[in-house]
This record gives sequence, structure tokens and C-alpha cells, in this order.
Amino acid sequence: MSSLDLSPDRLAICRFDAGSPVPVWAVQAQFFSITRTPQELSIVCTESAVPADLERVERGWRSLRVQGPLDLSLTGVLASLAAPLADAKIPIFALSTFDTDYVLVREETLQPAITALVRADHVVREPEAPMLVKLSWRLPNNTRFGAHFEARAHAYEAEQDRWIVTFENLVWMTSDMPAAVVERVRALLGKWARVPNEARFGMTLPLKFETLAGRPRFFYDTDPRG
Repeated sequence: MSSLDLSPDRLAICRFDAGSPVPVWAVQAQFFSITRTPQELSIVCTESAVPADLERVERGWRSLRVQGPLDLSLTGVLASLAAPLADAKIPIFALSTFDTDYVLVREETLQPAITALVRADHVVREPEAPMLVKLSWRLPNNTRFGAHFEARAHAYEAEQDRWIVTFENLVWMTSDMPAAVVERVRALLGKWARVPNEARFGMTLPLKFETLAGRPRFFYDTDPRG
């Protein structure tokens, strides 16, 4: 099992002819890696540093860094990351340094990549990235209403494919709800819950109205893991 840190920066992968000089903008980037071979000059760097008119470039990559330093005698670290991503059909671009390994994935595959890695028992730390959890209920009069919360993910339970979260910010709720219902929804701030992994991808979670009163139990005052 590896622990990985997700960088908040978008990266770009650039290719130049073998004899090309290293451009100044590349070495001024916050993150850069340069590889020169007899066939090419390859540069990976922070996307914002790359000129807009550069032709041979792939933009929109995100970096997952294995927490190191790693002993150079270790084997199988990169393979343990590449295998679950390959099973999920997610292409990667790998970099290695003296201290550790980096796995780059395209931004549009980032969340499926994180899910695949977590399911393979790796730990991914995201930089202050709240999860938007969408909830909906049906009132006794059959009227449906909903609320969206920013939630902080604390742990992933692989067997049930779900996250333990706390609700930190109410960002939206249906207008014209009865005052008593509004009060119950607002009371969810600070509560804990277990939400299925699909919530990370925008799925609205339909709940029984009774969950707002704790029957059945869905929301907790403290960490439900005890």
C-alpha cells in the first residue's frame, strides 16, 4: 500500500526535437522535469508556464506523488499503482526521481483514478478538496426537496465502497420549504455520514424523510466508526 498526495496544479507534457535548447519558461515553472534522449527532448511542467501557441503539447494532467523518500532498492511500487489504473482503463504518464515516483493522469480521469487506487488499498490525500454531496427527500405530502452540502471526506470504506464525511457548508437547498424542514436541514451542518462513492461523481442520494429525525440512522453527531 502506498500513500499519495494529489497536487493542485495542472501539468503539461511537451515534446521538442532532440537538439532543441531547453526553453527558459520550462525551468522557471513551479514543477518541471526534463528528459533529453537521442530521439527527443521531453518536458513536463506546470501548465500555466507553457506558451499558448506551443504545438506539441498535451495539457490537463494531474500529478499523484508517492510519499517518500523511497529506498532505491524497493521494487513493485510503481507496478502496484499502474495495475489498478490499467484495470480501470486509465492511461498514465509516470515519472521517477531520486526520492519517489509520480503518476500523472488526465484531469478528466482523475476521480476514477482516485477511486481505483483507493479500492486497491492505496491512500490518496487531496489538497483541501471538499466533496459536494447532493441529498433529496420526499415530504409526507409527496413533495420532493433537496439540499447540497460541501463535505469533508475523512476515510474510505472499501468493502462498502463508501466515504465517511462531515457536512461543512450548506451551499444550496430547495426554496419554499416549510420552516421546520429548513431548520432540520440546517441542523445537518457538522453531522457525520457514510455516503456511497457515487456521490463523488454528482449522484443525488435519495433519503427517507425520517432520516432528518434520525429514523433510520443516516446522520451521526460523532464519527460513526466509534
